[in-house]
Amino acid sequence: MQHPANRVFLNTVSLADIVKEGTLGDPKRLSALVRLLRPDITNTGALIPAEARLHG
Repeated sequence: MQHPANRVFLNTVSLADIVKEGTLGDPKRLSALVRLLRPDITNTGALIPAEARLHG
């Protein structure tokens, strides 16, 4: 996703790919389960993973 100042990933990308593509470290250091997680929104510039919560 395009953001004016930061690289942002949506929930179509696994955490392992976010770490790799966002140059945040070595995705091999993540556990097998954590590699598969897909946060709703991740802003790699601000290092903020976010989960959307629906109330209703």
